[in-house]
Amino acid sequence: MNQVSDYFNSNPGGYADKYRAPTAEGYAFRVRRESLLSLLGQGDHRRIVLDIGCGPGVMTREIVDLGWIYHGQDIAPKMIELAKRKFANYSVNFSTGSAERLPYPDNYFDAIVAMGLLEYITDEGPVITELHRALKPGGRLIVSLPNWWSPARMWDRWIIVPLAKIYRRLTNRGLSDK
Repeated sequence: MNQVSDYFNSNPGGYADKYRAPTAEGYAFRVRRESLLSLLGQGDHRRIVLDIGCGPGVMTREIVDLGWIYHGQDIAPKMIELAKRKFANYSVNFSTGSAERLPYPDNYFDAIVAMGLLEYITDEGPVITELHRALKPGGRLIVSLPNWWSPARMWDRWIIVPLAKIYRRLTNRGLSDK
């Protein structure tokens, strides 16, 4: 888990920028977010949602605007610091922690959303068990995974990324020279 935390701590602001990027990845992020919000639906200002793997709060405003009591949790402390600063004037809760050990009682949440979480987990079983424990009976668990086989993702994975690596080698630019 330290590798995942280190990766997301390395550029928390850049992660949020990916959602606005005019790229295939940015479009995919936006479509996934809109689909997830549509499935979540309207809250009533009494129901509680957990946005697990919330990053810097890329869905916070929209979820609050839908009328949900918002809790966001992420494994990367810098993501949570950014989210807390960004939403300091909102009545929301953010915490740092692992999805395998949620600091909430049993049957606490009316809904749990996880966008961009399970693809970073080596063993999904304990995470799903923990989410189930924290979810009220009859509650909603909404999970979104990237479509790794979409043409845009394949283009990125098989063409763009390899070309970028070749470019960096030819120009002697390392990953830290961005």
